[in-house]
Amino acid sequence: RGICDSWSDPRLMTLNGLKRRGYTPEAINEFCDCIGVAKKGNEKVIDVRLLEHFIRKDLDEKAPRTYCVTDPLRVVFEDIAEDEEKTEEGDLFPGRPEKGKTTYTLTKSIFIEESDFSEEHKAKYYG
Repeated sequence: RGICDSWSDPRLMTLNGLKRRGYTPEAINEFCDCIGVAKKGNEKVIDVRLLEHFIRKDLDEKAPRTYCVTDPLRVVFEDIAEDEEKTEEGDLFPGRPEKGKTTYTLTKSIFIEESDFSEEHKAKYYG
């Protein structure tokens, strides 16, 4: 008792819970079309990965790509001058440049995820 606030708690697999998690109506409808919905005989056990497939597919068309560093580690490049900047363009939607571009700027100092960095060589480390 007291674990969930209401039927719209995002931890629940209710329509309101899914909506609060960011699931779009289009993704939920496509999922329902795929599995079939009936009033009787609907005791199927469906892997949640199928639902996740449909939300990924839907958001891939709608959500522009952005990036953030949640656990930053500052990296300073020694071979770049203090006032030097390099810029690169990237697609907001991978593989679909017609939907927009974004610009990335590389300066002498950048931030990377701390988990992506290691001072010592480790076998099978791909950070």
